[in-house]
Amino acid sequence: MKPIHIAGAASILLFVEIQVADAQWATGQAANVILGQKGPNSTASGLSAEAFSTPTGIALDLNTRKLFVADRDNNRILRWTPTADTVTGSAAEAVFGQVDFASGGGLATRSGLNAPTALAVDPGGRLFVVDAANNRVLRFDNASSKPTGAEADAVFGQPDFLSKSPALTRTGMNNPQGVAVDSAGHLFVADRGNHRVLRFDNVATKPNGAEADAVLGQPDFTTARDTTSRSGMSAPHGLAVDPSGALLVAVRGSNRVLKFDAASTKANGANADLVLGQPDFSSRGAATSATGLNEPISVTVDFQGQIFVNDFGNNRCVWFSKDSLTSNGPKATGAVGQKNLTSNNQGASLEQMRQPWGITVHPKNPSLWICDAGNNRVLHFSQATPTGVEEALGGEVPTGYMLEQNYPNPFNPSTIIRYGLPVRSRVNVAVYDALGQRVALLVDGEQDGGMHSIAFDASGLSSGVYFYRLSVVRSAGADLIPSGGRNAQGANFMETKKLMVLR
Repeated sequence: MKPIHIAGAASILLFVEIQVADAQWATGQAANVILGQKGPNSTASGLSAEAFSTPTGIALDLNTRKLFVADRDNNRILRWTPTADTVTGSAAEAVFGQVDFASGGGLATRSGLNAPTALAVDPGGRLFVVDAANNRVLRFDNASSKPTGAEADAVFGQPDFLSKSPALTRTGMNNPQGVAVDSAGHLFVADRGNHRVLRFDNVATKPNGAEADAVLGQPDFTTARDTTSRSGMSAPHGLAVDPSGALLVAVRGSNRVLKFDAASTKANGANADLVLGQPDFSSRGAATSATGLNEPISVTVDFQGQIFVNDFGNNRCVWFSKDSLTSNGPKATGAVGQKNLTSNNQGASLEQMRQPWGITVHPKNPSLWICDAGNNRVLHFSQATPTGVEEALGGEVPTGYMLEQNYPNPFNPSTIIRYGLPVRSRVNVAVYDALGQRVALLVDGEQDGGMHSIAFDASGLSSGVYFYRLSVVRSAGADLIPSGGRNAQGANFMETKKLMVLR
């Protein structure tokens, strides 16, 4: 991908990419890079900079493009450089939880770990680690630059770095398994043993042992019922937050994924808004089909709102398009790890998996990382159709002009801006400061109808509120515009949205 220098802001780089949702992923496609093994059929566990013993969690720092993997049975987190997706069997550059790459013992200390299972990185570069056997979540600030053996900066679920007992309280946890953090600093923790999800607001500034601000799955902080209902949970595992702020919960015990819209505002014990993997909120049976799941264990989402679920019991990863999320029990669009949506064979090859666990998707490439836990490796999948530069054209053509909210927001230093054109148009996309001065010109020219996306890097801007504006004029010879006539500035469509740079 090539950088394009933006007029009026020489230090800002613009990256424009194709972003096509379903069409570029193919059911049964092969992985193109493997970490943890030297070849596609190797499955042995190991303890080194190139090996794993049951990798279960994975996360990307989108600022640095560095990759983090939770190596559960070696009680550590490995970190790779941005080139991890190019070379099979490459070595990690750093390790947390251990003093070196040859150590693997479990500890409950500020720098030790015991069975880490899930990871998340926030827009500020903070790494959150679910330290399951110690019943806690650790926060590592500036994780991409920390040295091997670095100490954590904060702990949640315990009052200090030496405690590890499980608890059913507002400050305690019992075998946590999942973690997610949104762009506004809300941390969500899947507290598996207590059948609930805890929410911590303003997590970057909370002290050690801070109280949770809300709970989902239970009516209060002292109840731990195992239930399958619209408001109940049974062994929640993986978590993700989509671009709209909806929380996705992979509920392993009920073979389903729950979606909670506007999760940062939900009251204790709130109802879920949608269920995947089941036809309704009271069903919980396992299935191997386009609509069923079998022990879903992790979930992630791309910037378009497309959901990816690691279906542990079916040895596959399935994905659901955003457009399918209109009613309970939607059909999956496709799967990797299987040749179709009705098989669940396990294996060790570029096309097969055994007990896939952690998952993350890079929203800009896009590319998919999956922890193939049963084979002691991590698989990387690139889109089946090549990604290009400049315009974002695909099968998705909107019925009217549209400008979406950038994601993430707030951000540091980059964010995605996405917009849609129903017909070929002359397009202008620019960013302005609070005084109305243009600080970046992102697009100025003709573009075909379809969905388009750009990644805006604001490294040269100071913290604060900015505005981005889409102005379009229908090109000569194009069909009539569904959204109406020109506005006072001569544009067929103009819309402005707010974005925030947060240092």
